[in-house]
Amino acid sequence: RLEHRPSRIAAHYLKTWFLVDLISILPFDIVTLLMHSNDFEKVKGLKAIRIFRMLKMMRILRASRIFKRLEMSLLVSNAYQVFDLYMFIFYLILISHWLACLWAMTLSLVDDNEVRWVDT
Repeated sequence: RLEHRPSRIAAHYLKTWFLVDLISILPFDIVTLLMHSNDFEKVKGLKAIRIFRMLKMMRILRASRIFKRLEMSLLVSNAYQVFDLYMFIFYLILISHWLACLWAMTLSLVDDNEVRWVDT
């Protein structure tokens, strides 16, 4: 079931993926450069940064699930794919015809006394 109310969509997003997305867009490399502490705390910080980078991988996983869901919904509508294929073939033939007409129009640019590509 799809939700169409923007307020409900925003509330659901804030409850679920907002924190993951917010943390995953932070520039952790700059944070590590700005850290001015002893080596032990830097190692702890690097481990935390690695965990936050894993959150970025979760975003990619979520995007792949959305893509699969979209792909499955498109497979259901096979008639649209067939129609799109026919339209592609039609446009391909139409453009090929126009290019052939343009090529034939180049005959008007050449003198009648010279040998033309049509005459050979």
